[in-house]
Amino acid sequence: MKALALILLAAAPLAAFSQERLDAVLDRGHVVQWLVLEPAAIPGVDLAGRAAQGRDPLQGVDLFGAAGGAAAVRPGANQTINTPGGRRKWLPVAATTPTLYAGAVLGDAPEGVMAAAFYVQTASRRDAYLELQSPLGARVYVNGALGRSLQPAPLHLTGVDRFIVSFGAGTNLVVIEAPFAALSRLAAAAGVGQEEARDWVFANRPLIAAAEGAGLALRVRPVEWLGET
Repeated sequence: MKALALILLAAAPLAAFSQERLDAVLDRGHVVQWLVLEPAAIPGVDLAGRAAQGRDPLQGVDLFGAAGGAAAVRPGANQTINTPGGRRKWLPVAATTPTLYAGAVLGDAPEGVMAAAFYVQTASRRDAYLELQSPLGARVYVNGALGRSLQPAPLHLTGVDRFIVSFGAGTNLVVIEAPFAALSRLAAAAGVGQEEARDWVFANRPLIAAAEGAGLALRVRPVEWLGET
């Protein structure tokens, strides 16, 4: 198993859109109430080309810079923020499984950066084990602080992150920033056919590989689960 990063961050006073109880999230294994930001194109940045070359697609990209930085972001339903691609809106999306189907928000965008956020509340500090699957890797912010960064790697070796978060007492906010690109663009950038690109890109992302309109997938488990596997 990959080495796990431990994120220790105190909960901050947040104006939550809709808070889920962390215990309930851990019991079911996934988040239900998400806020998904409309995708932002990044002018002058070839996300598919960078990803196909094994580079960090988000190098030099600050999705939340114009909004005051990730520490200032407090998503709310239908709230708009400034991004490098213009003003974008946070939209509520409900998930019934760990896979977040965000096609209705992402639309036909050929590539860009999406963000997905959720709030959880806990009466006392509680650790959780998270497994995140994303198209091209992701950054993860917990209560405004960067908890996971996107590491350059070949596409078939990236897109899956496993880590532990220690949620503080009170309301906690998790924001995931994830670049994406249409399969046709990734295939063209890599010089391969689309079917080969599909197998290459999604080999280790089973939760989003066959899911039409999937944005990302997140499993949330108690840390005790690690000792049972």
